[in-house]
Amino acid sequence: LKVTIHGSCLNTGKVSASTGVAAYWGPSSRLNMSARVWGGQMSPQVELVAAWLAIKTAPL
Repeated sequence: LKVTIHGSCLNTGKVSASTGVAAYWGPSSRLNMSARVWGGQMSPQVELVAAWLAIKTAPL
């Protein structure tokens, strides 16, 4: 089982910060996803959210 995740934050620590996450399971996978993240607007937090979302959607 292999998944690639990414979390990104633009304008870290500023009022104008915005974040998003993505998980890529493979070409045309129904599990591929991306989403905007609300709340904590810092890169380390967003990377953890990306990992958590990938684990939640993993076909176990």
